[in-house]
Amino acid sequence: MTRRLPVLFALGTVLTLGLRLGGEEEYSIPYDQLSPDQAERVRDVMDTATLSTEFEREEVPSSVGTYDFLLDRLPLTARMVRALDLGKYVIKSVEDEGCLVLDDREGVKVSMYEVFRGEGLRVYYTKGYYQGPLLPKIRGRGVIALKYAQEGDAIATSAKLWFRIDSGVARAMTKVFHPIVMSIAKDKGGLFLVAARQVAGLAAHDPEGFYETLKASGRFTDQELGEYRSEVLAETSANAERR
Repeated sequence: MTRRLPVLFALGTVLTLGLRLGGEEEYSIPYDQLSPDQAERVRDVMDTATLSTEFEREEVPSSVGTYDFLLDRLPLTARMVRALDLGKYVIKSVEDEGCLVLDDREGVKVSMYEVFRGEGLRVYYTKGYYQGPLLPKIRGRGVIALKYAQEGDAIATSAKLWFRIDSGVARAMTKVFHPIVMSIAKDKGGLFLVAARQVAGLAAHDPEGFYETLKASGRFTDQELGEYRSEVLAETSANAERR
């Protein structure tokens, strides 16, 4: 499995290859390109979802190359977010389980598995929980379809989340908890998407300045800085000169 990115408790989004962003977007899962086990898990969520929600289309002045770099390295991207005081959540890689784990430090903890990657499309299967004040622990599973494409000097992104509540009490009280879970999903479901967009936008706006800020923070290794410089800085600097 390639490097993957995690997101909240069952957040998953799926999109179709070849579809342009904007207008009436359709999301469908390429089951025939998933492993049998992955397809079964994703289909179970899709067929029994408690709720689904679509995240608004966003445009970021950046490139697909930069965006892929950040999505491929979500733990590093999350550290960039913290170094810039844009958020406090943590994303860690769990190699033994082949997933990423996101902890927003406010009650959400999610394991995320990238089950499909194609040109402009990534699909994630997630599982985890939310533990908030005055609420029972809400456990669930989700599917996320994320699609993105270069449109001029910007990256256009959109995503959809399907979520299934697995907690017995919460599921039995679906009508009561539905608006609460929907609010949490909208607020937390796109954390890694927001992180990648924020960092991509800042890097594109001031490539050298952004790099120097990361270097001055002392939070990144020489190897990480070197990869960023060779794979992102060169591209963003070239794009900035062409504008």
